[in-house]
Amino acid sequence: MRLPQYSVFVQMFILTFLTVLGVFFIGLGSAEARVHDARLVSGDTTITMTPGERREVMLTFENTGDYIWQNDGFGHISLYTHGPKYRNSSFDPGKWLSPSQVARIREAAVTPGEVATLRFELHAPENEGEYREVFMLASEDIAWLEGGYVELEITVQSGAEMNVNEEALERAPIQEVSAVSSLSAEMTIAPSTIRARAIKPILQTVQFKNTGTEPWFTYEIHAPEFIQQAAEGSDFTHPAWQGAQVAVVEGAPVGPGELATITFPVMAPEVNGDHEAHFTLYANGQMIDESAFVFPITVTDGKSSPTSRLPRFNEETEVTYLTEEPMIRVGILIVDEETDDEVVITSDTSDFTLTNLAGESLLSLSRGEKVTAWYAGGVYYYSFEGEVKSTPDGLRFVPEQDHAVMTITNFDWRETRGAAQAFNQYRGILELRYNTYKDRIWLINELGMEWYLRGLAEASNTSPGEFQKALATAARSFAYYHLTHGSPRNREFLNLVSTSHDQVYKGYDQEKWGANWVKAVEVSRGQIVTYEEQVALTPYFSQSDGSTRDWFDVWWGDRAYARAVPVPCDAGKALLGHGVGMSARGAMCMAEEGMKWDELLTYFYTGIDIIRFWK
Repeated sequence: MRLPQYSVFVQMFILTFLTVLGVFFIGLGSAEARVHDARLVSGDTTITMTPGERREVMLTFENTGDYIWQNDGFGHISLYTHGPKYRNSSFDPGKWLSPSQVARIREAAVTPGEVATLRFELHAPENEGEYREVFMLASEDIAWLEGGYVELEITVQSGAEMNVNEEALERAPIQEVSAVSSLSAEMTIAPSTIRARAIKPILQTVQFKNTGTEPWFTYEIHAPEFIQQAAEGSDFTHPAWQGAQVAVVEGAPVGPGELATITFPVMAPEVNGDHEAHFTLYANGQMIDESAFVFPITVTDGKSSPTSRLPRFNEETEVTYLTEEPMIRVGILIVDEETDDEVVITSDTSDFTLTNLAGESLLSLSRGEKVTAWYAGGVYYYSFEGEVKSTPDGLRFVPEQDHAVMTITNFDWRETRGAAQAFNQYRGILELRYNTYKDRIWLINELGMEWYLRGLAEASNTSPGEFQKALATAARSFAYYHLTHGSPRNREFLNLVSTSHDQVYKGYDQEKWGANWVKAVEVSRGQIVTYEEQVALTPYFSQSDGSTRDWFDVWWGDRAYARAVPVPCDAGKALLGHGVGMSARGAMCMAEEGMKWDELLTYFYTGIDIIRFWK
């Protein structure tokens, strides 16, 4: 299930709070307890299929409990394999959210008494016979819904009766049969032209509307094969690509009429001039013909003539260095009533430019000057020295100096969240961006990966240095995995958020406070945890009870490198956190006993390698 990355101190607070809360509710008595419950309303539970046939199933459940169901976020409602739970199903078509998590409810919110819908595909095995498939609803990270149990009796046999009247279909005019494609898409946000230095890792974001009749359970960006064979000096291939597969997103299904946002990496070519990279959208494993698009890029500071490429993945070289660290996009603030639905931006360290997403320069500001920006009614507004102007595109606040610090002057954690520091300063670019997916406005921080890591608040500055280096590497790997493998956050034009839902990030104020942590980030620069030559997803938590947990005991699916290991330092303690991966308390204790940072990682993550991905 979800991998919350809580800081040690946050988790201790949460545990204390939940303990008190639990005692309170126990005192109320069972008559007052709130429940999660469901009732199957409709769905064909007796199905006949031919070997290899694919069939869509629709189930509806009534919310008979006391909680509002949601299809996203903490506690979202989805269908899992059951009997036993988290098992792999022989009917998995490869389009489910995971081998054991089938689908989320389609409705954004379902109040008690209302009905939720689930649609998913079954892929019959080639072996004929009688099959029993059991599924159950779950509230993510909270509870199983006892009434959400459903059992499908499936007969797989050759010559099974089809649902289509083939004789009538044969007589029908061709144009009527193929009037609407089940898989089609319309681009709603196209890639903008970018000027970049040669061989620089770049993130690009596109958005498509599902204009077909079939939900997208997975959606991907692919590069045509000819890109892999591009003329020397004009290669866009990023080391994170898997062949022609550029980016894959798996999350809540994108239904007809809904939007899919994808952020993907490319590498700027090494030769100066104008270049074009061609890509195509795939949904549910199939190419959508009308989705082909072009990403234009102008290269500067490169070579005037083609030379040999950078080393790529091949038989002799399993990994490659990137010449520069990758950029990452972090959601740092939802712009709402906390800041009067606007942001006031300045920089005390650099001149900066206000641009829009189309790349147009709107305003040039000197250090110390402030500009106010907001979004309303489909339009972005900005105000400077009493003059208000607007643009239809999102706004970007771009400092002239690399890594300069930008300040949100009308946002202060000391005033609105009772913190000891303002936590309103961030290095790099800020971007004001509205998204239709959750109908909200994010202020996004776009900056280099290593600068992001400096601003993390996941460890005490006084913790052992070897532990800090291990944690910095795990945090880097966690972030890089989501950057290169896609994330549900992509729908909001993000890679991560700055809260404990991903990793706690507080920006420049945290960086100033954590000198030892910054040193640990610098020493471990570019180091990534890998397993079988792939980036590993590296969860960590506060404290074990003497042993960590296997991945499959806590979440769906499995990760071979996330196996239970003993943590003698934690023996007799209470479990704080999910229990998978590295125990922070245990690792600190082991570091104090003399274990090095790489030894800590190879102890808590089984069979991994640590490889430097960039200089």
